[in-house]
Amino acid sequence: MPGILFFTMAHTAMAQTETVKFKAKTGILLTTGELQKALNENFKMSSPAENNDLSQPLRIAGYGVPGAKVEIHITPVSKGGSSKPVLVVAGKQSPYDVQNYTATVGSNGSWLLGEPVAVKFREGATQRRVHVFAGQSKDGLVSKRPVNREIKLEDEKLKVIAVGTVKLLTDDKVRNDFKVFTRTGGITASSNDVPIVPVSETPFGMQGTAAPGSRVIIDVHYSGTKTEYKKVVKVAGVKTYTEKKVTNIKNKKFGSFEKPVGDDGKWHVLPIDPYEPKNGDVGTELIMSVIVIDFKAMNGNKEVFRKSVTLSVVPSSNFEAFFKQW
Repeated sequence: MPGILFFTMAHTAMAQTETVKFKAKTGILLTTGELQKALNENFKMSSPAENNDLSQPLRIAGYGVPGAKVEIHITPVSKGGSSKPVLVVAGKQSPYDVQNYTATVGSNGSWLLGEPVAVKFREGATQRRVHVFAGQSKDGLVSKRPVNREIKLEDEKLKVIAVGTVKLLTDDKVRNDFKVFTRTGGITASSNDVPIVPVSETPFGMQGTAAPGSRVIIDVHYSGTKTEYKKVVKVAGVKTYTEKKVTNIKNKKFGSFEKPVGDDGKWHVLPIDPYEPKNGDVGTELIMSVIVIDFKAMNGNKEVFRKSVTLSVVPSSNFEAFFKQW
């Protein structure tokens, strides 16, 4: 691992025989061999513990040889997780990566990092654990017995909520339960598409039944004329001339109506008006001459089947409404 001091490194013959000016609590100078032994045998990491709570920053502390330098390396290890960018406080080491710190053992033999260390994992990561690796060195000698502590986190378990038995909706159920009410009896999955049916310009709604839990989508397109009355000229109070603009419309979408079907198995669409007269002498008049209606029976996001109806609007006629009420 780059930048990490390895605590099992070999030493030169000179370092092994040199007398080190290290004063223990007893006031006795230690030889190189005695200091090496002290570094090996007198080092402990008292915090964090193996069951430490990682939701809070880690307090890292322990005991060692007075005056020794302690190096601490904190490594979060996990599998997977999000690759989205993460926020890191400016001037701070990233809590998602390896963090390297140093401390000095005090005259009383204890050491402590000045601030607790935060460790984090990426969203969705599993097999999460933290390795805290620490060791001490002094006067060119390095402890041969560093401490490596592992803290594990349990992966979050999926919560299973017990529910009542759910009856799956089948495509056959969607087909069998579908019906649009008409004056000819009804449109079902086994019906043919309905060819041109003459109707009056009277507003009409649509109703029917379907499998509970399914959806019915109704798409409406129309062809016709739109007349814009812009200016009226009168002479002696009598209208003599009207400026107007007539636009022919072909297969324009009127609207799409999505109807989730409840437990009662019913659905309906509010009335559509094929004729919209102008308001006064100036305004817009809309006449739908042909209306094409597509009914789609849906099982979730799957279209099970569709049926089409074409209406021909005959103004000022006595033709009955094609669609019936419940």
